Amino acid sequence: MPLVDQFESGSEEPVHMAYVSKKYNKHSTTIKKLLEKHNIPYYKESKYIYFLESDLKPYLPHRPSDKKFEDSERLLTIIENTEARLKKYEALVDSKDAHIAALLNENSLKNAQITDLFTLNKQLTAACTSKYSDEPSSNKDFIELKNIILKMEKND
Repeated sequence: MPLVDQFESGSEEPVHMAYVSKKYNKHSTTIKKLLEKHNIPYYKESKYIYFLESDLKPYLPHRPSDKKFEDSERLLTIIENTEARLKKYEALVDSKDAHIAALLNENSLKNAQITDLFTLNKQLTAACTSKYSDEPSSNKDFIELKNIILKMEKND
């Protein structure tokens, strides 16, 4: 069946149409030369060339636009993977920040307890000094207690 008949009969096979212009005829001239070189039937009407795309496709080189599309798809995949990793790292950092804040809070509570122990130690020392300083028999106990308290202060 001639190409014109296929086009007019509404064949299901895709028919490609190339616009022929005197100003921009490089593309259409190249297609026309390719069609003629490989004896592919085409139909020219006015400023258009009609041909079956499936006839010409085996003779066309790999189109750079397809490669660009594949590259852009690959790039989108890389971006999505990077965003996923970034979110994972952000969650990890938030988790570590929360852990550090908890440790600092715990540390400040321990520091407050140590301060309370030093204050209590000084109060006990003052109380022992005032209570036992007049009694000569308990000076030995007082000195021993004071030495224990001094050792505790040095260790902390």
